[in-house]
Amino acid sequence: MSIGKRLRFFRKKAQMTQKELGLLAGCSPLSAEVRIAQYESGERTPRYLLREKLASALGVASAALSVPNIENDRELMHLLFALEDHCRMTITENDYAFRLEIPNQEFTLQSIDLLSWKEKQAQLREGEITKEEYDNWRYNF
Repeated sequence: MSIGKRLRFFRKKAQMTQKELGLLAGCSPLSAEVRIAQYESGERTPRYLLREKLASALGVASAALSVPNIENDRELMHLLFALEDHCRMTITENDYAFRLEIPNQEFTLQSIDLLSWKEKQAQLREGEITKEEYDNWRYNF
């Protein structure tokens, strides 16, 4: 999903208008709505500092706005290929499943991160937390 689509997703989730988001992110009152519309349409891409302000206004981590575009199986495969290139990710297989492994180096996905994610999913499944609480945890990770 593109940054524009993510921006629109989080803005609607926060029940904000484009103008409200633009104003919260520090855009001028005259251009706030137009600028957010341009970002959401993909006509323009917000620079890093503005992306940080937008994320803060939306109550999410800035990384949540910058996820790669994954709209089909081929794009997912290319994300995995990029992880292979950048993180030396490998695929292993046992009798039960395939496993993605990232060696311990500068790009590490800590076991504790995956364990936390697994625990949050279990809490959601068991009704201990709401979908909103789960999403808030994910989007602010």
